[in-house]
Amino acid sequence: RPSNALKELVENALDAGARTINVVVKEGGNKLLQVQDDGRGVDESDLPLLCERHATSKIVNFEDLSQCSTFGFRGEALASMSYVSHLSCTTMTANASHALRATYVDGKMDEEGAKPCAGVQGTTISVENLFYNVITRRKALKGASEEYSKVLEVMQRYAALRTDVSFTCRKHGESRATLHTPIVDTRIERLQSIYGPSVARDLKPIVIDTELSKKKFDFKLNVDGLVSGGNYHSKKTTFILFINSRLVECPPLKRA
Repeated sequence: RPSNALKELVENALDAGARTINVVVKEGGNKLLQVQDDGRGVDESDLPLLCERHATSKIVNFEDLSQCSTFGFRGEALASMSYVSHLSCTTMTANASHALRATYVDGKMDEEGAKPCAGVQGTTISVENLFYNVITRRKALKGASEEYSKVLEVMQRYAALRTDVSFTCRKHGESRATLHTPIVDTRIERLQSIYGPSVARDLKPIVIDTELSKKKFDFKLNVDGLVSGGNYHSKKTTFILFINSRLVECPPLKRA
């Protein structure tokens, strides 16, 4: 689904040190999913390997696996997308005199290679015509409205986690963003900009740190959360869970 692809692209942007992430979506992401960040950018020498399977810049040697703090390191996401969409990358590093644009098909860079173009520091990944060559998967996609709501949900969840990053999400052709979250100091402020003041004002903090507890534990656990109080009523339950900064979907825990 477009929302799954977006999750991978947003995590790549965060791994690149982005402070601003802008997303543009057309027809729920079925026609276009564009993620622009202001991170470190991709070195020209790495562009040919960008969509190669198991090619990654996030680990250099075996020992890095024990201390890898990035969201991913397997080099699977972009490779998979390049097989089922028209994927392009425009990127510029801090010391470069110009940006570079490259397109990819089936894990390989186009024969013409990376072309110089105007740009700013960071990377823009465009995924167009998702599943254009896999008819059964394309037919399984939902309507544009439903797919966009899933895309927006992913953006809201990462925006709730990373208050030090600005997130924007809008539909292609519209000037006004559906989601715009500037950098803030507290999570309450961020949740207010996402879900509104009525939600934010009723949230209560939950803080657990086994290292600070008087009781001794055989494990280390740190919980920093917010939960709505008894005065809050809504038809829909919003449950956001991150473990070690990784988004986790756990229906049994949500029901509990």
